[in-house]
Parts: sequence; C-alpha cells; structure tokens
Amino acid sequence: MTVHAVTDDVWEVRADVGLPGGIKFPARMTVVRLPDGRLVLHSPVRLSDEDAAALERLGDPAFVVAPNGFHHLFVTPTLERYPGAEAWISPALVRKRRDLDGAHVLTREVAPFAGSLVPHHVPGSPAVEEVCFWHAPSGTLIVTDLFFNIQATSNRRTRWLFKSYGVFGRPKQSPLVRWATRDKSAAARAAHELCALPTECLVPAHGEVVTNDAARVLADVLAPMARHAPAALTDGRTK
Repeated sequence: MTVHAVTDDVWEVRADVGLPGGIKFPARMTVVRLPDGRLVLHSPVRLSDEDAAALERLGDPAFVVAPNGFHHLFVTPTLERYPGAEAWISPALVRKRRDLDGAHVLTREVAPFAGSLVPHHVPGSPAVEEVCFWHAPSGTLIVTDLFFNIQATSNRRTRWLFKSYGVFGRPKQSPLVRWATRDKSAAARAAHELCALPTECLVPAHGEVVTNDAARVLADVLAPMARHAPAALTDGRTK
C-alpha cells in the first residue's frame, strides 16, 4: 500500500514525476481527514486503483486542492475519479487552467474545510501564488514548493540536478521560488505569519517530512524571504 500515515488524520501518497533526461522528481500528495470524515487531497499525484481504495477506506475524498501554479497536472484525473469532489485552486491557475472554470479559488472564497485546514496565501509571485495549509489539530504545516527537503534520489542525474540548485540534503528553498518572487515585502509578511504558527510537523510536496524541531527548521528556511518584511515584523526567529 502506498498510502502512509504522517500524523493524526494526515496521510501521504508518494510518487515520482518523470521529467526529460531521466530526472525523477519525488512528489507527495498529502491527505487530510476532516472531523466529519471527508478528505482533502492536497497536490494530487497519479492514483492507482490500490491508492484510491486505500483512500476510500480512510474517508470520503471530497476536496481536491491545486495549491500553486505548478501542482495541477493530476487535478483533472483525480476529479474524474471522484466526480463529487470540489476543486480548490491557487489564483495562479485561474488563467493557466481555464478548463477548471468551475473550481473555487482559494484566495477568493472561504473553503468549507478552513475550520480544520487553514489556508495561508503566500503572495508576491504571480506564477506561483502558493497557498500553504495549517492543520491545527496536529500542528502540521503543509507546503508545496515553498521549500524542499530532498534527502535521497533515485538516480545520479536527479541528485546532480538538486545539488546544482542547492536543495539537496537539507531543508532549503529553491532559488526558482526566490527568482519568481516580485513583491518581496508581501512574501515576507506571509513568511512571518507562517513562522508564528506553533508548527510541530512540516510536510513538503518534495522530500522528507520534518518532525524534529520543525518550527526552528521553518524559520531557518524562510529567513531569507522574511528579511524583506518591515522592521516592525522582524523578531529573533527570522533575523
């Protein structure tokens, strides 16, 4: 079975996304069960029948979330598998995925799952517009490309790629995210808001889950982004 528990009411489904040149990009779909038994499928990956059966034993797949401008490839197949599910998308996908015209936009509507899984928008990057999610019951912060934590790869070529971007072997924000950020002040404010959360578990879409000193790890990773905030927001965690 490929559905594995992460923490209370949070599971993962891992998959490798094949890229040109033999690159195998490790990816994770995070699954959150709400108090009423419905499931939120965050950043969907390609699901096998076995995966789907395992998910359905956990609860009712009711929400499919495309959390930024890049993580949308498997939204349509997932919605086809679960036609009763609602699609919730990043604002970056409104124009990029016009075929999802019936989807709810995370920054424009209050999601029905927001009582347990709170959206935190990271603005400033029109191509990315990532929305992170805070699962308060378990103290878990779910992110997509805000940072990676890739500790192992399936081949040398993939390892070389991540090393060249400086994101292999430790939690690290990709330089691509930094380069894409136009409004650094807006992004910095969001970074401070995220660092203020009492995080006990970090779940990135790429790489390993962080459970050891997660709040400090998050502050370290987001420190370069947080430095662009007004001085009134700066504190010891984000210097």
